[in-house]
Amino acid sequence: MRGTFSKLAAADTLAAALAPVAQRCNQLDWAVDLYSGPLHFHYWNEDDPRNVMSHHHVQEGLPMGWFGRGFLPRYADCLILDEQGYYLGFDSRTLPAAELARRLGGDGRGLKPRPHVFGVVNEHDLLFILRVGRGWWEAYTPDGDLLDQIRRGWDGTWVDSSGWDTRPEYPGGRTTN
Repeated sequence: MRGTFSKLAAADTLAAALAPVAQRCNQLDWAVDLYSGPLHFHYWNEDDPRNVMSHHHVQEGLPMGWFGRGFLPRYADCLILDEQGYYLGFDSRTLPAAELARRLGGDGRGLKPRPHVFGVVNEHDLLFILRVGRGWWEAYTPDGDLLDQIRRGWDGTWVDSSGWDTRPEYPGGRTTN
């Protein structure tokens, strides 16, 4: 699957990564998979006025649940920015979260990039954004216009999902640039 990558070192934030397609992102629901998140504590705290839990939904098979339409990019800074983070934009009206979880397989690997996940992205016209390392972002979608918008906004380079290898020596890691 064709994608784009960029080193957004100067603006290494989720909000900056979403900015080129913020309007489209606002129309999507989001499954996220972060090592130490998803939210900073005060956004979970029921007594804190900054609490954003009304946007969060629990779904078996989606390790960190999902956030409803309009959560991103508006609340992007509420999420913990891990070294590796995976953000999957979908439309719960056409692909309910339970069906998304079923299609992803619920094998405990969450949204970690692998051929099966890219197949689901392609089949259901999803938007998959990855933060692979400090400043390194990748995006994949079968929507060529959307992907080109992201590439131009990131000043990115084309990349292919086949660079994500699932061999034991590369457990979910990129093997090519």
